[in-house]
Amino acid sequence: MARKQILVVEDENIVAWDLQNTLRLLGYGVTAIVSSGEGAIEQAAATHPDLILMDIELKGRMDGVAAAKVIGDRLDIPILYLTAYADDQTLERAKGTEPFGYLLKPFNERSLHAAIQMALHRHRMQVSLRSLALVDELTGLCNRRGFFALAKQHLKLARRTKGALWLFFLDLDGLKQINDA
Repeated sequence: MARKQILVVEDENIVAWDLQNTLRLLGYGVTAIVSSGEGAIEQAAATHPDLILMDIELKGRMDGVAAAKVIGDRLDIPILYLTAYADDQTLERAKGTEPFGYLLKPFNERSLHAAIQMALHRHRMQVSLRSLALVDELTGLCNRRGFFALAKQHLKLARRTKGALWLFFLDLDGLKQINDA
């Protein structure tokens, strides 16, 4: 099994380097270390890691919660917050990004490893459930729910790029007889 790749988003260099060493000792790969929310979005899109470890306080104009929101809207990458902030306001903002975990600094290797494993497992289960909910098991094609989800995505893309969107409808007579056969 390939090593899981993790993007580290941390504004303090010493903490980031220590985290990178710890992750490597635990058997994970590190795709990159970035210190800003803008950098996190850029690296996530470029490398599509298996998980993002996200601090809340970051360099630049965008904090970790704002970056997580953008990544959550655009990419299917689980985010595990790794931060010193646990005040009610920060927690409420973080909940809105539907994180796969929230680990407070200082942490130990065992807690970090457990949090990562649970986040990766939860993400795998979510992907599996989404597939079961959107795809017909027999044909492997999108079911009605899957069609509408995909159509919504393509409609957004067509609007954003000001492009055309074509929809073909095909009705087959006697399909029940074909299925029964």
